[in-house]
Amino acid sequence: MWDPISSAVGGAVRGLLSSVATIFRESRQDKRRKERLKAMLSSPRFEFRSLPQLAASIGADEVATKHLLLEIGARPSETDPGLWTLKPSPMRH
Repeated sequence: MWDPISSAVGGAVRGLLSSVATIFRESRQDKRRKERLKAMLSSPRFEFRSLPQLAASIGADEVATKHLLLEIGARPSETDPGLWTLKPSPMRH
């Protein structure tokens, strides 16, 4: 039989390992999602993409999609905030 202290420590360790695994899995998923968003927004066929279309393509809600879009340097349209594009690269002199 486990004593109460050993059970508590074991539970804490299992909880910590589970949390670390979840963070690692989410990080990998976000990386794949960012790559997909960049590819979609880099397509010469479309200057802008709609937020619902981008969210659906990566399997995320619109709030999470906006967060990832901002992380990759995308911006919403000035006339329609539901449309997104990549920010132009700064010109080098």
